[in-house]
Parts: sequence; structure tokens; C-alpha cells
Amino acid sequence: MDADYANIPDDIEGFDALADLPLQSADEQTRMWQQQGQYMLSDSGIHSVMSGTSAPSVCSQPIGGSDELEAPWPSGPGHPGSVGAVEAAFPPSDLSGMLSPGTPLSSSGGTTNTPIPLDQGIGGPASNLTSIGGNFDEASDLADAASALPELVPLLEDEDPVVVGQASMMINQLSKTRPNLEIIINTPGMVEALVRSLDTAAPEPARWLAGTLHQMSQTPGGLAVIFKTGGVAALIRQLSSNIEVIQFYSITTLHNLLLYQDGAKEQVRECGGIPVIVGLLKKNNQKFLAICTDCLQLLSFRHPQTKLEICSAGGPVELVHILLNYNYEKLLWTTTRVLKVLSVCPESKVSVIRANGIDALTKHLTRAPHEPRGPNPSPRLLHNCLWTLRNLSDAATSQEIAGPLFERLINLLASSDHTVVSCSAGILSNLTCNNQKSKQQVCASGGIKALIEAIKRSNDQEDIIEPCVCALRHLTVRHDEACRAQESVRFFDGLSVLSRLFDVTTTLSVRKAIINLVRNLALCPGNCADLREKGVVAQLCGVLQSAYRDMQVAANGCPPETASGRIRASRCDDLAEACCGALQLLARDPDSRAALSQHCCQLLCQLLFLPTQTEVVPRAALGLLWELSSQQEVPNYLASHGVVLNRLAELAQHGTSEPCRQYAALLLQQQQQQQQAGSNSSNMMQNLLVEASPPLPMPTMPQQPPPPPQPPQHQQQMMYQQQGFQTLQHYPQPLQPQPQQQQYQRMPVSMGSYPMMQQQQQPPQYHHPGNNGNGYYTLPHHHGGHQQHQAWQQTSSSSGHSSGFASPMQHQHQQQHMYNMPHSMSGGHTPMFED
Repeated sequence: MDADYANIPDDIEGFDALADLPLQSADEQTRMWQQQGQYMLSDSGIHSVMSGTSAPSVCSQPIGGSDELEAPWPSGPGHPGSVGAVEAAFPPSDLSGMLSPGTPLSSSGGTTNTPIPLDQGIGGPASNLTSIGGNFDEASDLADAASALPELVPLLEDEDPVVVGQASMMINQLSKTRPNLEIIINTPGMVEALVRSLDTAAPEPARWLAGTLHQMSQTPGGLAVIFKTGGVAALIRQLSSNIEVIQFYSITTLHNLLLYQDGAKEQVRECGGIPVIVGLLKKNNQKFLAICTDCLQLLSFRHPQTKLEICSAGGPVELVHILLNYNYEKLLWTTTRVLKVLSVCPESKVSVIRANGIDALTKHLTRAPHEPRGPNPSPRLLHNCLWTLRNLSDAATSQEIAGPLFERLINLLASSDHTVVSCSAGILSNLTCNNQKSKQQVCASGGIKALIEAIKRSNDQEDIIEPCVCALRHLTVRHDEACRAQESVRFFDGLSVLSRLFDVTTTLSVRKAIINLVRNLALCPGNCADLREKGVVAQLCGVLQSAYRDMQVAANGCPPETASGRIRASRCDDLAEACCGALQLLARDPDSRAALSQHCCQLLCQLLFLPTQTEVVPRAALGLLWELSSQQEVPNYLASHGVVLNRLAELAQHGTSEPCRQYAALLLQQQQQQQQAGSNSSNMMQNLLVEASPPLPMPTMPQQPPPPPQPPQHQQQMMYQQQGFQTLQHYPQPLQPQPQQQQYQRMPVSMGSYPMMQQQQQPPQYHHPGNNGNGYYTLPHHHGGHQQHQAWQQTSSSSGHSSGFASPMQHQHQQQHMYNMPHSMSGGHTPMFED
């Protein structure tokens, strides 16, 4: 007999020998029972109800093998884990390390700071529970245990916390196999008992219960039963637990519910989950924060009230803090997704800007070549940062923006990524609207050249052309360097690019942006001749003719009371107004003025009779007619068409706008003076002919009375006022055609949306071409022979700086733009993107 068996008593003698052994204490007997507990599946009750001892019937040490945080989300058809969004956002490998390093429970129910290896899970080294599962598999008793699940339902609500803890542990262990998980889900009353016990259980049983719900949330049936039994509210309450493991299980279960369960978002909002999740953003676990931020994105997407609630709970501050202090790509990506959603709401975008959101987003853009090299962002992170900046930029026009943002955006204009170029140009367009300092920074960083090159590489894609053109429009007006910027466009061959854009663009909003840029470029006298040579003047006349036909169709074929009729008429009105304003400035060139007076006089007179809701188009047409009135073709045409003169009289007396009445009165007065001059000239010719002819006997004719004398100037002003005309004392009287150079000084160009041009006393000096290193070029005199340059500065509040690309317009036809994309992508403008 082996020595190992020598001391084992035989039969009764052996049992009798046990009596001679020293008695053990109650705790020692309990521990001995625990060591044998792997073969027992129910509490014996020993010591669990005895007074004077706290020895539990189940080991209170953290239990769980390496599979405790095992999150291999089952994949396959019909399972939520197979959905691409979840796998892309949080693959299984990331869930298993969500709480690393682990924080095991202490004996007092709190947490300790002792890290444990990942391969041992959250609960520490493998314990009796793992052995139990292994023995079940080996002995084929797991099926028997599963068959006893209905008997565990009442134990979950037992008064003895030890019984509750052991029952919750057993259910959690059984839930780790798919067949048993289905049995747990389908057991009557099981999930209800799990949810109810979750609020009342001690920390350790609550941990097992939360883990079981997490396992159930990975199946469609489990999600549905958790939702129906009120599990959402219980999980939100567990987010306030001071045990990180329970918080992790709760947030991941809620995340699965938000992704795949209909109605879960509404329940989370109703149960007050938004402020609780925002409060979790103060944690420092990167992967845990990634889950929280993705939950906020799912809850706030297309739900304005949730966005406001996130802002009121301090969400923007915490989100910006994450961007400034973390480098985990997935966390940065999910954070920018939340900011992108918030940046669509007008109220919440202000909160993001105040929280220094623009600087935080700038940090994750691709660095400019001269900046110190750093990690380049992933494409999806870069796209989210640009989309968010574009949505925020229309509300940051008055902000003082740091230079690195402009430098990085200009650098991104050379990217081959269509989205990157479109967003970068849109941001530049918005940030340079009504901000002189931003305009100067972009010009000094080489922005004009970069924008022109981006248009050349755009392959005629309008979603790139429009923001680039709008940015150029802002850069060429209303700041100290506007004159140099206007000439820089010509220097970098921008005029040829604009001429070609008329042939490749069809959208009204894009064409209007191009025309407004031409109007700003025409403020520089040196550009007018080049624009005519490039064919821009003829193209503008063609666009004006097309707009006139469209307005006729809108007036005749689409009733104005319909929404589509009003929208179409409004867009055509704006296009016609822009064309007339640009042509009015280009008409300063003598050759352009002569061509326009020959070919556009009839069209301009036809525009006076179109039924429009406002006098925008008649006002613009009258301004151009007045500019062309020094050419003899215009007075001759007006004199031969009495109906046009009647229309001018009507506008001069009953026009609703002051510029419209002034222009009409000036044209009528000029026409009257030319008729008087022609009548005097005819009388003089007749007298000369009579004196040179021999006298012939002619019948006596009654002598015609002489024309009445003209009243003095002040009396003439009073007569005009009595007839309903406005005083003309601010505008010189065009008694005779004068040289065009003098006519510039008298022409009333300021008409609400047209620029008022003022001649500076000292024109800027230009030097030989040369790059000064900052993207600016000094330019020589124009080849047209001008010895002195006249700098024209636009002072109208609504011309040249009106937001054409997702920026706020201060104009009577104010529209909401989204580059913003998207606030709105309506009306052909790029909208603000929320998704």
C-alpha cells in the first residue's frame, strides 16, 4: 500500500478517527466547504444565517477567468454584431481592453488601484467559477444546470444577499454560452428579475447582473427583452456607480440598445440619460470615453433638444478637452462626430466656439509644410474636423482666428481629396466674410493663388468652384489690401479662369457668385479692359438675356403664389441684378460702354416692365442705362419709344426705392434737355437756309410763339417736387454729354447692392513683379497705358461681402447658407453635414 493511503482510516474506523481531530472554527469550516463548493450548485445555508458570523457561503474574492470581458461580438446574418457601423466603430478587440488596466473589487466593496493583466480579466486570476464551468462541460452537467434556471428566478430576489450573489454569479457564468443565453432570455420572469435585482443588489452581485445584461445585449432577442422590461432606466442608474466594471457593462449595453433597438433613444432621453453620459466624459479611460461619445452622437443626431441638453450639461467643454489632451484615434473620431452634430444647431455651435472648439479642431488638421512635423490625422478624422469647422465657420465670422488655421487650410487646397478641398474652400469663404483681418491673413499666406489653382484642378465640379469663387469674392473687396488682391487675380491668370467658368457652370448660385466676383474685379480699372478682351462682357450680356427669359417663364408659366414660382423668380431677379451691377462697372471702359449701348439698350428697357415683387431689377437696369446714357444710342432709343418714357415717368413718381426714382428722373431730365437742344438746332438750320435762298412770294403764315423761358434752377427743383419727384441736388444735372472721365464723378452708383466708387487722392504705387515670399506679388502698371491708377473702394454694406457660401448675409434678400452643408443645402448651396 502506498504511503499516501496509509493514514486513511478504513470504513467506520476512519470516521471514528475524525472525532479525534481538533475542532475547527466556523470560518475554517466555511472555507473548507468553499473549496468543495465547485461540486455544489446551491447554498447549503451553513453559516449564512448564523448570528455572530459574517462568513459568506460564496467566496467574496473577485471571480472570473480571462473571458470575463470577452466581447467577441457574435457575427453573422441577423445578429447586431454583424452590422458594419458597430464593427467599424468598436471591433471586438477594443471591447476586451476597454477597462485596462482593471480595477478589481476590494473586500469592502470599493475599488483598488492595483492593475491586473488583461489576460486575467477584470475579476483577477481564474477562480472557482471558471473551474465550475469547466467541470460542467466535462461532466455534461451544464445542461442540467441550465434546466434548473427557472428555479434561480426567485433566488435573485431573496432576502439573503449571499443567495442573490450566488444566483447572479451562476446565471452570469451560464450566459457565456450561446445556447444557455437563449434559455436565459426565454425563461419567464428571468430578465425582469435581473433588472429588478440590479438596483438593490450589493456591488459584487450587481457586477454579475450587469455582465449578464451585457451578454444578452449582443443578441436581437436579448435587446428586445431588456427594452421591454425597463432595463434602460436601470442601466442609466448604474452609470452612477462608483465601480468602473459596472459602468462599463452599463454603457456598452446602452450603446447596443441605441444602435439596434427601436425606441431606446427616446427612453434614454426620458430617463435623464443625457446629463449622466455627459458627466462620464470626465473619466480618463480612452476606450470608455469612445463608447460614451458615440452614445452622445447617436442620441443627438437630428434631435435639436438633445443638442441643447448636451450643451447645458457642459458637453462642449468636455469634448474640446478630449481633443486637446488625447491622441487615441478612435476617441478623436467619435468626439468629432459629436461636435459635427452639435455644429449644425445655431445655439449649440456658439457653445462649441466659446469652448475654443476651432483651435481644438485645428490641432488635428494636416500641418502646413513650414510647421513642425507631427502625426497626420486619419482620413475619417480629417473629414470630420473639416466638416465641423465648416459648420462652425459661418458663426465665427467676427472671431479672431489664429494664423495656423488659414495656413493649414490653404495647404489642404492642394489635396487630391475632393471632400478636403471643398470643405477647406468653404471654411475660408465663411471666415473671410466681413472680417478684414482674416482677409489680410489669407492674402498674405498665398490664398489667392491657391484658390485659383484649386479651381483649375476642380474638373468643373461646382461644389469646389462655388466656395473657391466666394472666397475670392470676399478677398477682393472691403479691406486695405483689396486693390492688390484684385490685381493679384489677374496676375495669376484668374480672369481667364473666370471666363471659362461661364461655360461650365449651370447652377444659378454658382453663376451669381462668379458675377459678383467679376463685379469686384471691375473695381480695379486695370481689369476692365482685360475682362472685355477675355469675353466676360459678352458673357454677362448672355447671362442677363437668359435671366430675362427665365423671368418671363416664371411670370407666365408658374403662378407667383406657388412656392416654386417665388423661388425661381427670386433667383432670376438676383442674377439679373448682379449682371447689371457688374456691367455698370465694366462700362467705365470706353469700348465696353460703346458695345453695351448698341446691343443691350432694348434688353434693359424690357427689364423695366417685368412684374417683380421688388424694384431690384428695375433699379439695376436704370443704373446701367444711366451709365450708358453718354452714348447717343441710348437717348435715341428712348426718344423713339414713348412707352419707355411713360414707364420712366411712372417709376420717377411712384417708385418705392429712392435710387429707382432718382435714376428715372435723371433719365427723363436728360431726354428733355436733348429734345430742347435738338429743337434749337433745327430752328437755326431753317434760318440759315432762308437767308441763303432767293426771296419767293409765300403766303403769310402766323408766327409761332417762342418757347417759354426755362425757370431758374431752384424753381425747377420745386416743380419736380410738386410732380412727385425727389430732389436732385445731390446729383449734377446732365445738361450736355460730357467726357466719360467727368461722368464717373457724377454717376450715382450707390444703389443698395451696388458699389459706390470714390477716387483716392493718392493711388497706390506698383513695382516690378516679384514674389515677396508670402504669396503676394507686386505688380507693374497695366499695359493699357494708364499713367495713374484710380483705386476704387467698395463701401456698400451689401455688395462684395454678401455671404455667398454658408455665411450670414446682411442684405434685404438674406438667405441661410450651409457650409454650414450644410445649414441647408437648399437653393444649391452646400449644406451643413450632420452625418
